[in-house]
Amino acid sequence: MTLDATIQATENNSLMASAAEGEYIEAGAVIPEDSRDTEILDINRIHKKEGHNPRRIRAKADTDEMRESIRNKGVIQPILVRPHPEKEGDFELVAGETRCNLSLEVGRKTIPVLIIEMTDDDMLDYAATENVLRAEMSPVDEGLTAQKLLAQGKDREEVCRIMGWKSAFFDGRIQLTHCVDEVSQSLVDGAITLSHAQLLSGLREESQKNALKATLKNDMSVEQLRDTIAQLSLTLKAAPFDLTDCQTCPHNSSTQASLFADSKAMGKAKCLNKSCFDTKTNTHLESVKADLNESYHKVAFSHEVAHGTTTVIVSTGTHGVGEEQAKTCEGCEHFGAIIDSAMGSRAAVTKNACFNLPCQTKMVKEYRDVIATDAAPATENAESQNTETEQSASPMTAGKTEKPAAKATVETKKPTVAKSAIPKKSVDLHHQVHRTAAAAHIHDDEKAVLIVALICMMADANIEPDSKPKGWPISLSGDNRAKAAFLLDTLEVPQLQKLQRKMAAKVLQNAKSSYGGENENDSFGSLALWVAKTRKVDLTKYWKMDSEYLEPFTKPMITQRLDESGFAADYNKANGEKAFSKLAGGKKGDLIAAVKNSEFKFDGFLPEGLKLEQAE
Repeated sequence: MTLDATIQATENNSLMASAAEGEYIEAGAVIPEDSRDTEILDINRIHKKEGHNPRRIRAKADTDEMRESIRNKGVIQPILVRPHPEKEGDFELVAGETRCNLSLEVGRKTIPVLIIEMTDDDMLDYAATENVLRAEMSPVDEGLTAQKLLAQGKDREEVCRIMGWKSAFFDGRIQLTHCVDEVSQSLVDGAITLSHAQLLSGLREESQKNALKATLKNDMSVEQLRDTIAQLSLTLKAAPFDLTDCQTCPHNSSTQASLFADSKAMGKAKCLNKSCFDTKTNTHLESVKADLNESYHKVAFSHEVAHGTTTVIVSTGTHGVGEEQAKTCEGCEHFGAIIDSAMGSRAAVTKNACFNLPCQTKMVKEYRDVIATDAAPATENAESQNTETEQSASPMTAGKTEKPAAKATVETKKPTVAKSAIPKKSVDLHHQVHRTAAAAHIHDDEKAVLIVALICMMADANIEPDSKPKGWPISLSGDNRAKAAFLLDTLEVPQLQKLQRKMAAKVLQNAKSSYGGENENDSFGSLALWVAKTRKVDLTKYWKMDSEYLEPFTKPMITQRLDESGFAADYNKANGEKAFSKLAGGKKGDLIAAVKNSEFKFDGFLPEGLKLEQAE
């Protein structure tokens, strides 16, 4: 425990004792204010953040009209800026880049601005909202804004809230992130419709370009384009499923579709039975997804994922996270695979995909820092350290030879995951073990009984001590009960008994009730967790590693737990070297069956999520 933590614990002990005596302790709160102002600024004091602007494409006619308006009347609606985080006295652009650029272009020196204090995480939210409210964003830019918000770590519900969208609208805009620039520009310029662009987004890049040329050249309607793409999608060479049965099928045609320039690359033979083709395609895709679900926590088709919002976890190289972290990432809920659903992709799979870019970026930076620290030379040599030691030595140690001080070793950071992907069924089981163990222990722990009884009484009756100690939670719902339990645990039994009598009197005078939470956040569950953690209860007596427990996990997570528990080594000993690796390379069901049929004892082993870090 650090010195600060020790002082905090001492203060709380005193505060809780005072509370037990009914003494008043004053608490203060500081409420921060949001500062903002509107000014006319020199444009040169405003700096752009690279890659921040949600807009990427604007219609030429709109840009020309805005330029002339600014030339004649100036900027009417202020742009949005924040104080620059690094350049004192200057500002960073949040929203209004087009107005700023055009002002410079027509020779204006100043521009009206709205200044708001905000964090880096707030910037994109403000920019997105400002553009949406001004109702000038193209569908392409709306999709790109959603893409940036997703890449920032927000989920679809948060993006829909910020943008004011319904779920179906969100899906349509995400489709547009897969459009090549030529298709996006044609949509913004009005050369094609939104429906054209959405149809083209489902093609591979080269196919999009060729299909766009054909669409513009032949002035194709949406229906004509849809029919043409549907015909090309039946090309057998591009089919993702096995074509063995198709070789002798009467519905196999060698008619060549020649509308698109890349149709030859997609093959000549086509299926004339669309119903059969679609059924086989869907069956194959679902089969691929089912197989991937055994090893990955998140599996998605490419059209469901905004372009540029995922990456691949690698251990080395420019974007490496290190071998240990890469292994740990396999247990994260954002670790998965992507099935390419673009026409002609043959359902290619991208494995080891990360769906949480902010976390992956953080892990890459941390790994680079570790490498840089390991490579840095020592700041002091042994000779200078010896000299220092001799000069500062006490009379009792004078004349003795001291060993050179060892170079400080860099503490290796423990790999982390954004959120463990332990299945809910397993989380529930872990929680029941915590509660069963706590219940068995508390029979012989008078102090813990008093604390649980006090907190439950105060929570159910919605009452508080007359004098609240520093750190007392605002309510006793959810896991706040465990926080209160830690504070009460600083009192002695007689003080708790006295406080209990005071609280009992309050219950009789004014009783109310409040509940909430789930598992470890559950009102009573958090107390059970507190007992198990602080009393160092032996959880191994109340849990068993068996096939039923392992079934909800993915295959890599099962393999990891069997390796950590010693099962893998025992299996190799009984079945030969590398026998477990061969078993782990097979089906998930084989792994579970091996555990079920084994006599291996998992005595003393606790998996991730079940074992508890003891409280200091």
